[in-house]
Amino acid sequence: MEENDWILPLHVTSIPPIFRSYDTGGLFTNCIKCDRYLLEEGTLYLIEKAFKSYVGFDSRTTIFEYAMCMDCVQDMHEELSVSSRNNIEAYFSKHTDFDERRKQLKETLEVEKWLENCIVTGNKPVEGGEFQIYGQCDGQHFMYHDFPYMISGEVIDQMIDLMSDKTIDELNNFKNNITQGPPEFQELLNSGGVRVFV
Repeated sequence: MEENDWILPLHVTSIPPIFRSYDTGGLFTNCIKCDRYLLEEGTLYLIEKAFKSYVGFDSRTTIFEYAMCMDCVQDMHEELSVSSRNNIEAYFSKHTDFDERRKQLKETLEVEKWLENCIVTGNKPVEGGEFQIYGQCDGQHFMYHDFPYMISGEVIDQMIDLMSDKTIDELNNFKNNITQGPPEFQELLNSGGVRVFV
């Protein structure tokens, strides 16, 4: 296989269990913002999920999860302040190498391998900490290219520091609309420990 064959076409599989809905066990069917049906071929969308792990336990809790069509992802991106967008893009450009990562992982389509280390630090999630995972889909197919990846809580905190107050307010408003659950989860989210990024 030529090296460029890894770039196009994309490698696809069925959607792994970790990127399915915790609430239903099934596939995400609709965009959280515009309610567009997502499972038709040719419909590109992003899945984001946030987890909290526990010290001494081999388990995690899903804090929030959603799927969003790429049109809405782009709209949300454009709603962020210019300074925040520039800062985050510069941060990723400095700390990540997607080309090198694809080369390292091109022999495996095991989603666990793609998610086991933070895309920025290269470290596994801190025991007892939070982390977020991102995947891209086309209808009922899961895509391997720049996605999927995991971001640790440490990196999320660093990214928050790069954002304007306007951007943080926008993300908090979005977060408040998608999060439900026990009071302790709301307390965790409101404390600044977990944020939503698209």
